[in-house]
Amino acid sequence: MLVITRNVTIDRPVGEVEQQFGDVAHHERTAVHHGVQFVVLDETPEFCVYEQVTKLGPARIRQSFRLERNDPACQVNTITGGAFSGGSITFKITPIEGEGGGGERATAVTATLRAPVTGIAAWFAPVLRRALGRSLARALGEDRRDLESGKYSGRASPFPHTPRIASAGDGVDPR
Repeated sequence: MLVITRNVTIDRPVGEVEQQFGDVAHHERTAVHHGVQFVVLDETPEFCVYEQVTKLGPARIRQSFRLERNDPACQVNTITGGAFSGGSITFKITPIEGEGGGGERATAVTATLRAPVTGIAAWFAPVLRRALGRSLARALGEDRRDLESGKYSGRASPFPHTPRIASAGDGVDPR
């Protein structure tokens, strides 16, 4: 099992960071991550099931995920299908207190990828570790830029906060 951890500090309040990391539909619509395509398959306030295609060098890695939204401070994206099935990506999100007790100033995010490697992939584990580590660090940087730019307002997706209720002719896909 490969275990890869990367960290980032984001100069935004913890609630906003938690919300953006759990908002897969926002990632799908706005292409936050270069070379990554998201497709939300099912979404409720409690979970999100989605597919992700990631370009890693010349290869494309297709995966299915289930994000449980029961703890915004520790978001676990379980890999349910495709490459590294049975693994996960966990985001631990914690506030950083401002200087002099002035309250929340920024947010620390620790991302941990757990990827089972078997067969021929095990032979390439050192190369995979470096490539996946770079990819994880790049993705965290892209989330940081998305949040610090002010592009993410929390209004981008009705989830994880309120269920989508579609009515005839409103243009909302009720999935």
